[in-house]
Parts: sequence; structure tokens; C-alpha cells
Amino acid sequence: MIIKLATAFFALALVAILSTPAAMGNSYNPQTITLEEEEVVIQIVGMTCSACATGVAASLRRVKGVIEAEVSIEPPEAHIRFDPSETSAEALVEAIEDLGYEAEIVES
Repeated sequence: MIIKLATAFFALALVAILSTPAAMGNSYNPQTITLEEEEVVIQIVGMTCSACATGVAASLRRVKGVIEAEVSIEPPEAHIRFDPSETSAEALVEAIEDLGYEAEIVES
């Protein structure tokens, strides 16, 4: 029993060591990566129910660079955090307008 446990522990330790980025030849260093992010609030005209807000939020989350998107019916607006190297506030307004709503940046 002790030998089986020791063998299992050794196998798990070996997998953990071999799957580290350094062991796999990856020079990933989490201290060198910086994620820039911006926040924007967009007023949305034309949403009539919570399903509308859910649909807008889901569409915004599919936009490359969007980190987080929360959409409310009252007040009718979207609060979005995004990576400015991937998208822009104007592109997010366009994504909302493509769904058939009117949208305007109120705070960035």
C-alpha cells in the first residue's frame, strides 16, 4: 500500500514538473505581461425587456477584446471593460447598433 501511494505521488509530481512552461520550452513569464484595459459606459435606446439586455451582453462578450460586459434595462446601458489593443469603444457602439439598437458613449 505504501509503495503504491509513493509511486502515485511520484507520478503526479513528475507530471506537474514536466508540464510547467519552462519544462515545455515556453519562456512565459507572468510578470512581463501587462493587460491594458479601458472601461466604457454606453447608453442603449430600444431595449424593452431583460431578454434584450441578455442578448446585447452576450453579443458584446463575443467581440474580440471584451473582458467583461454587463447590460442593464434600467438604466438602459452597458458597462464594458475591454482591451484597447483589440477593440475600441466606437466598435462596441457599432456592435450594439448592428443588433438594431441606438447606442451612444456616455462615459469612458
